[in-house]
Amino acid sequence: FIAVWVAAPFVGLVLSRPVVHLRREPSATDRRFLTVVARDTWRYFERHATAEHHALPPDNVQLVPEPRVAARTSPTNIGMSLLATVAAYDLRFIALDDLVRRTAATLTTIDGLERHHGHLL
Repeated sequence: FIAVWVAAPFVGLVLSRPVVHLRREPSATDRRFLTVVARDTWRYFERHATAEHHALPPDNVQLVPEPRVAARTSPTNIGMSLLATVAAYDLRFIALDDLVRRTAATLTTIDGLERHHGHLL
């Protein structure tokens, strides 16, 4: 107990030091790869979070043995769709008016969803 008590100020001093963040810029190859991944990810939400699905992304899409889209969603998927929409705008995949339209459509749908004790079902 005494050893911990004596060591506490030194531990506090070490833990309170500022964290040094090393910043590494991605290479041109890494940037191209990440842009391709980002665009493919955006295409999923662009293709599936449509008016047909009330601007909500599907829970899953089955490709094999035949393409099928699940007619349900989840709060996690809705959040990912909103984040993907903002990222698509930040990466200049979509224009500001598309960002606003898509976000408003999603939020309007969410506003009309049934809830249980304030939580989406």
